[in-house]
Amino acid sequence: MTLDKHVECAVLFADVADSTGVYARYGDARARDVLSRCLSAMAAVSDRHTGVVVKTIGDERSDDAVHAACGMQEVMAQPFEDVALAVHIGLHKGAAFVDNNDVHGDAANLAAVMTTIAKPGQIITTQNTVDDLSQRPRR
Repeated sequence: MTLDKHVECAVLFADVADSTGVYARYGDARARDVLSRCLSAMAAVSDRHTGVVVKTIGDERSDDAVHAACGMQEVMAQPFEDVALAVHIGLHKGAAFVDNNDVHGDAANLAAVMTTIAKPGQIITTQNTVDDLSQRPRR
């Protein structure tokens, strides 16, 4: 993404469920290693779908964001070093302001809200995202 620009983009937030609990259960060093590997795996999925890793994920196209979200959930289905992790994912397609490789505005705010609604292992999106998809999702 470019700097200091208003763009129409799909924003994906991914939040590892109970990450503080992982630290409590496994200790700082192991938790840091496991979560780092988890985030690296999700970043690799984002890269495959033309995403840009900011603090979470930003994709310019809704299709890419949805495919990235599904790929992340597939990656998360496998334990990392025998530690089971789950991720909440929220998506929204809309106008955003991008500066210093960060995303601000309604698109980021609504994606964040969708993430708080999503249960571990779930992807929640807005109608804007669905309307922007090249194919309609199956229900």
